This record gives sequence, C-alpha cells and structure tokens, in this order.
Amino acid sequence: MDEERRRVVRQAWILWAALLMGPLMFFVIVLFLQEGGRFEAPVAEPPGLYLQLGWAVTVLCVVTSIAMRILRFRPRLRGEATPPQSWLAGNLVGWALCEGAALLAVTLVLLTGELTPYVYPGAIAFAVQVLQFPRGG
Repeated sequence: MDEERRRVVRQAWILWAALLMGPLMFFVIVLFLQEGGRFEAPVAEPPGLYLQLGWAVTVLCVVTSIAMRILRFRPRLRGEATPPQSWLAGNLVGWALCEGAALLAVTLVLLTGELTPYVYPGAIAFAVQVLQFPRGG
C-alpha cells in the first residue's frame, strides 16, 4: 500500500469510529435518562407510524449505503485500482447513511419512552455500519 492510501485508510478508521460513537453515546444517554426517571417521554400518538418510519428509513439507508459502495468500488470489480479519495467518499457516505438511521431509531426510543420495538431498525443500521469497517480498499 502506498503512502497516500495508508493515510486515507487511517483517516477512514478515525471517521468510521467517530460516526459509530454518535448513535452509541446518544443511546447510552437515552437509557440513562429513562432508567433514572429523569425523563418522561411525550405521549406518542401513532406508535405504528413511528415504527414504520424507522423501518422505512433503515431499509432505504442500508440499501443506498450498499449501492453507494458498489458504485464507488466499480473500478475494482474491473481489476482497476479505486482512487483513495473515491474509496473514502464511498465509505463515508455509506457510514453517514447508517448513522442517520441509527440516530432516528434512538430518537424514536426517546420520543416514545419504549426501547422495543423502536430500537431494532437502528440496531440493524448500526450493525451494517460496523460491518463496513475500512479495510484499505
């Protein structure tokens, strides 16, 4: 691996970890607030709508994340090298989409005051983001 590619991979590790920490820390704070009785959730009128929203956003974000990676890594499928900045951009967009879906799920947990079933879509998006660990393109 040349020097530029190594530098980009190190940057990707930092960005990947930082994007994972956002939903994780928000989730820990929400759990702390709910368990300590410091927060009373507003009344959620249509809980089914919130759950459908969570699943729709998760499916959309995960599929788009995977599609973005495929599009960005297309040169590699043809046996060509993927430019480092294109590799980083493809990964970053995918991670951000997964982070958004996970943050929405935690927000729905906060709004409804119920952990399940609202956390499941976010857990899937978070797992997809974890599985997209930057390996070096």
